[in-house]
Amino acid sequence: MKHKFYLLLVLLVGGLFAGCSSDDDGVTPPDEKDGVLVKVMSYNIYSGQKAYSGKKGMEAIAQVIKKINPDLAGLQEFETKTNKVEKADIIALMKEVTGMPYAFFVKTRDVDGGEYGNLILSKYPISDEVNYDLPRIETVEDVYPRSMGVVKTEKDGKGFYFGVTHLSHVGNETNRINQTTTIIEKTKGLDKPMILTGDFNALADSGPMKILVRKYAPFRCFISLFKAVSPTIHYYILYRTSILDCCFRQKEV
Repeated sequence: MKHKFYLLLVLLVGGLFAGCSSDDDGVTPPDEKDGVLVKVMSYNIYSGQKAYSGKKGMEAIAQVIKKINPDLAGLQEFETKTNKVEKADIIALMKEVTGMPYAFFVKTRDVDGGEYGNLILSKYPISDEVNYDLPRIETVEDVYPRSMGVVKTEKDGKGFYFGVTHLSHVGNETNRINQTTTIIEKTKGLDKPMILTGDFNALADSGPMKILVRKYAPFRCFISLFKAVSPTIHYYILYRTSILDCCFRQKEV
């Protein structure tokens, strides 16, 4: 039996708030018989730098997430127990302040006396947690390890996967192309739909994104909005379908 997913999406990018929902594609919001509404969020918190700093800054970021109230959130550039955050357990802080009791820390490296990576927050129980290392040819510029975290969850009896990633930031696309190819390879056998959030450090028409959209579909409203706001945006929320239908553009796998 096929079901539908309806997604509400939220991106926070350098002070820019953006969102889209099923209404953007002229789809009537679901009722309980028809499908399930999932609200997801992607947020690069820059380790709490610039406008926010220290443990207090992380609390402010958590309050932003709480206000938006997503079902799941993918955070990039997340750190915990570092000197910068006064050795505080920021994962525990995020869970407590946001009211999202389930978390998966996608560690990429040790830094400043603590740990650094990405974080998945969820209102619903998660399972099958995996941290995939993404390939990287180290250069003078490209020194940071990269990874993708994936969890399995469900809402109202509808199961799906949720992921977060942060790709190479340097101008040369080689590492990002290898990383997006690995993402496709690691997720091709999933038996449920997949929602992928992240900072891809890539323009919509770049080589890495062209690889991803072979299997993942970007949400049109974000692409249109970001082209109007900034020609250099590189944050996306993507989805791919498997045995379930999605009410947005469908990419068969």
